[in-house]
Amino acid sequence: MKKIGLLFSAVVMCVSFQVQANDKLDAFAQDIIHVFASGDMKQYMGILHPDCPAPNPDRLAWQMSKTWLADKVDIRFKDVAESYDRKKLDFAVEPESVIGFQVWTIDSDGEKSELVTSYPIATYKTGFKILDYPCFKPK
Repeated sequence: MKKIGLLFSAVVMCVSFQVQANDKLDAFAQDIIHVFASGDMKQYMGILHPDCPAPNPDRLAWQMSKTWLADKVDIRFKDVAESYDRKKLDFAVEPESVIGFQVWTIDSDGEKSELVTSYPIATYKTGFKILDYPCFKPK
């Protein structure tokens, strides 16, 4: 039986997830930061953006059943322009920079095979604002 893991690929502009008392973070952003601090990637998969439609229950169950491999981490640095086409997307919150997280299944050769989920996190003023793909409005 082929062993399949997940690659947690991060597109990062800022690596610090320290939460200060004066930061104005919404509850979802706080949940995300808490989960990254705890290292519980499966819990992260179950967090839903409050403004987005709930995912298909079968798809979510499939995602939650996957095995996470902690050593399969890839960090890349990109700016917002490299991550998003502003001609095609209308942001509810205009990002200053983006921390995007993508989760991929990994085949037996260690190659990316299927994008499972992705949550972009944009820095906004002094805190973070969560942007989820189903919430983007095409222009």
